[in-house]
Amino acid sequence: MLRTPREQWVDLTTAPGSLILRARPESLSGVGQPSLVLRRQQHGSASVSTAMWYAPARAGDKAGLVAFHNGSHYYFLGVVHDGTRPVIQLLRRASRDATADSVLASEPLSGPPSGPVYLRIRARDKHYDFFYATEPDVWKPLLQNADGTILSTKVAGGFVGTMFGMYAYGATR
Repeated sequence: MLRTPREQWVDLTTAPGSLILRARPESLSGVGQPSLVLRRQQHGSASVSTAMWYAPARAGDKAGLVAFHNGSHYYFLGVVHDGTRPVIQLLRRASRDATADSVLASEPLSGPPSGPVYLRIRARDKHYDFFYATEPDVWKPLLQNADGTILSTKVAGGFVGTMFGMYAYGATR
């Protein structure tokens, strides 16, 4: 987790074998404690994937996977409510000076998600690839060969390295 949890937003008991994150209005780039569970990327070649049940209710709501170095250097791949409908979206923040995430790619979902959405991030040394699927093992590339150097300690600073994780954000109600 990022920073010390001040409230309970992780649930491992309601649906045994599943992780439930309660979406809260704490962003990846903020100073609060976002609904974010992370695991360190240990090798230059690695991948992470998940099956996610999520239907965003309001503009700005989102949940998905991250490749995260810090609050100013990360990629987010997930389901986002874009103001009119749910979409698969890839966001990037690559600067301490950035005031907003950059949308690198976006694909509409056909209607609200009724089943799981599958997400995958693949790291290949200095490149990252982002995939999604709406049925098992039918991966569609959203963006490939994204610049992975933005997640390096040389560019992003610090000493911790990149982490993969699951993240949920709920816009202020």
